[in-house]
Amino acid sequence: MISGGQGGTEHADLTIDALQLHLDGGILEARSAFDHSFILNGNEHPTPLLRANQALNVELKLRSQEMEQNMIVVRSMVDETFASRLQLHLQADSREDCEYCQSYSGTLTTGALPGVQSVVIEAILRSSLYDTGAPVSSSFWIFPVVIL
Repeated sequence: MISGGQGGTEHADLTIDALQLHLDGGILEARSAFDHSFILNGNEHPTPLLRANQALNVELKLRSQEMEQNMIVVRSMVDETFASRLQLHLQADSREDCEYCQSYSGTLTTGALPGVQSVVIEAILRSSLYDTGAPVSSSFWIFPVVIL
């Protein structure tokens, strides 16, 4: 069993707000890394979200204190020896109160190994990379996916 998880730098200037997975059957949205059991088939058993080697459109919504584009990376295991890493691209941003809401998207190919695997999404405040004396400001989600 693989658990979901959330974390990041303490007092980070950015947080992951929502994750959307665009599948053939519609859009699945999670507001927390712990929202990983989607029940779609009308009974009490979660529907497996992914199939092996499926291209999956991923959209991430992020809240940031800065207007500048951030770095968003998605990592997952493709097979026993190869890990996939994808950088999501900025699609849109808007200002709400004193925060910026940004959307990032990309296409991730799921792994070939059947079973439950972890997917890690990490957001890094780009400006924190320039200050060598300060910690990197980041937010991450880890969540399990089922691959048939």
